[in-house]
Amino acid sequence: MRLGALSSLLAIPFWILLLFSNSVPLLLLANAILLALSLMWIAPSMADVHDITGPHLRGLGIGLFVCLVHIAAYGIGSPVIGKLNDLLGAATNPGVMRYTFLVSPICCLFAAILLWRGSKVLERG
Repeated sequence: MRLGALSSLLAIPFWILLLFSNSVPLLLLANAILLALSLMWIAPSMADVHDITGPHLRGLGIGLFVCLVHIAAYGIGSPVIGKLNDLLGAATNPGVMRYTFLVSPICCLFAAILLWRGSKVLERG
């Protein structure tokens, strides 16, 4: 959980760089680092699911985990960003999309806080 929290925190400046830089080399660098940081949480979180569910429910646990991650990303995140684009008029001013995608670094901060607090709870208990 601490690795997930750390990778979420480290992703925030690269999100900002990706959203507000106009330099192609910087965009490519930020995108590559952001992708690496964004994928860093997958293996540890699946290991956590394996630990929580035990040997007899691992398949069900991973299935639910993957399903919930996709529901959150595609069923909640994408429509929220789309609605913000509509509200801010991104169809007539595409530059506004940079501000609607600020939802992503804000979610990274929120995730880092929750993961860090969760690691403290597990440490105590």
